[in-house]
Amino acid sequence: MATVKDIFDRTIALLDEISPDTGNVDISSTAGFEARAPYLVDILQQEVARFGRYRKTTDITVTANTDDPTSAYVAVALPDDVNYVEKVIVLVPPDNYYRKSFMIEEDAVYVTTMFEGVLRVTYIPELPAITSLDDVLVVDSICQVAMAWGLAKMFVAPEGNDVLTAFFTNEFEKQKMLLTQRKPASWERVSHTYNI
Repeated sequence: MATVKDIFDRTIALLDEISPDTGNVDISSTAGFEARAPYLVDILQQEVARFGRYRKTTDITVTANTDDPTSAYVAVALPDDVNYVEKVIVLVPPDNYYRKSFMIEEDAVYVTTMFEGVLRVTYIPELPAITSLDDVLVVDSICQVAMAWGLAKMFVAPEGNDVLTAFFTNEFEKQKMLLTQRKPASWERVSHTYNI
C-alpha cells in the first residue's frame, strides 16, 4: 500500500524539485511542501475516494416494522463507518416485494414498514484521517495518480503562478474524469424467484 510520502515524492517530481545531482527529493527546497502534504492529501483522499474501488459490503436482515402505522418508510440500521451508500441489492425478497420497497440516500437506506428480507449494501466507508507522511492511503492506485496532480495544484496555487496552477488543475480534473468512467459491474448471482 502507498503512503502519503509516495504521493508527496510523485508530486515533487511533477514540480521539478528533484535534485539533479542525487536524483532524490531536495529536502532544503521542499520543507514547506512537506509540512503541508499530510493535510492536503487527507483532503484529496476524501475527494477522490468515491471514484475509486475502495468499498465495503454488508448484508442486513430487515423485519417488518409495524410499530408506527403513520410512517411509510423506516431507516435501516447501517454500519457506523458508512460515508456514502452506493448500491443496495435485495437478496431475499419477501412475498409482497415490489420495486419501491427501499430508498437510498447518501448515508441512509429506508425500507417500507412491511418490508422483510435481506439487503446487500455496498458503501464507501469513512476514511481514516491522515496526519503524517508515513500514513497509509486506503484509496487504490488509480486514485493515487489523480492525488499527485491535485497535490501539485495545491502546492503551486499559493505561489501565484497562474500558468502552472492552470496546468496542474487541468491535469487533476482530467484524472478525476478518467476515474468517473465506470468499469463493468461485477457478476452477482441472482436467485430466480418465479421458479420458471
